[in-house]
Amino acid sequence: MKLAVAAALLGSAVAAQAGTDVGQWTLGGGALWHSPDADRRLEDAVGFYADFGKALSEKWDLGVNLFQSNNDIWHAAGDHEIKGATLDATRVFSRDQKFSPFFTLGAGVVDAFKATDPDKEVAVKVALGALSDLATYGNGNKLQAKFQFGLRKSLDRPYSDLFAGLGLQLAFGGTP
Repeated sequence: MKLAVAAALLGSAVAAQAGTDVGQWTLGGGALWHSPDADRRLEDAVGFYADFGKALSEKWDLGVNLFQSNNDIWHAAGDHEIKGATLDATRVFSRDQKFSPFFTLGAGVVDAFKATDPDKEVAVKVALGALSDLATYGNGNKLQAKFQFGLRKSLDRPYSDLFAGLGLQLAFGGTP
């Protein structure tokens, strides 16, 4: 009898899904390194990002990404805030593993605010990254580490900004 119970417990532990489960919502944020295009004439800066999304299928997530950095002007006093939002479609690989690489395509608006002149631009985004489970609690809720590196390209200006983010993500809800 004890052997049957141990085997059942072991089998359920092995079958438990790691990574974000399909149907779960995600909420996360973290530090953002932002390297603006040289034509912006701004220094690299550290800022922050926030994400909210949903795991739609075994392969796809959909989410909204907000970001902000305050970049010093090259060789001058003052700074410019670069902030924006993108709608992201993320292709997740190995969702059932504790380490899940991903590829993100997104589009949105970047506001490279200047003190006298708001400078909004439409941009596309491409990023590579990975999620790693840190802890699972409750009904399958998960705390995850998230890393991503990518490029945001303005469609109406010659700007291509690099970014990297490192943060935490909470995966919650869905069906336990």
